[in-house]
Amino acid sequence: MTSKVTLSIITNDVSISYLWEVQFTPQVEAPPLKGEYKVEYTTQSNKLEDCETRTFQHFFDITDYQTLYHVEAHVEPTKGNEFCRVGAVCQLHLTIKPGSHTLQMNTTNSLMYEVLAEQSLWAVCGRTAGVVSFIPDPEPQTVVMDVMPLNSGYLPLPAVRLSKYIPAEYNVSDKVMKPETHPRLEPFSPGQVYNSSKGQQVHVIAALNDVHMP
Repeated sequence: MTSKVTLSIITNDVSISYLWEVQFTPQVEAPPLKGEYKVEYTTQSNKLEDCETRTFQHFFDITDYQTLYHVEAHVEPTKGNEFCRVGAVCQLHLTIKPGSHTLQMNTTNSLMYEVLAEQSLWAVCGRTAGVVSFIPDPEPQTVVMDVMPLNSGYLPLPAVRLSKYIPAEYNVSDKVMKPETHPRLEPFSPGQVYNSSKGQQVHVIAALNDVHMP
């Protein structure tokens, strides 16, 4: 992973960010990457000794960077309504689909989704979590949940968290199935789940019974 050399002048309270794209062949295991970040810099000063070129060097590793799952969410008003209104039930559509991979499908077949709504902005009507399975068909899974906006304006979408769902293991003894382990959750590494709806907002208008006196 290499990048071109660039020259920049940085003043106080100015930050610079770098973005790399890692390209790999789908359906092939992505190995860990060794990275090196190197910067040569000088300070602007009247003193000769401060004008010497200095070097900053940092080594790092990149692992688990292959996108395994893609999450997309959007909120729509219920049928018969044109807009989302405060205090009116809307529908949150959550779609989860596997990435272009096959290697980890055998070990991560079930996922738990959790809708983490800001309590001052959204009220989730019903369960806020559930389990979806991609056995035997790895087709996208769509979940529809009822949510209610509590404030007007441009509200951020409720956050969605995905985790690996490891079911309990059972042991058949004397014709009775006894659980050997309990179901558990394992988090994904950063970058393994891509949420294309992160940062999106929903326009919510005031309730019909809101009356503003002049």
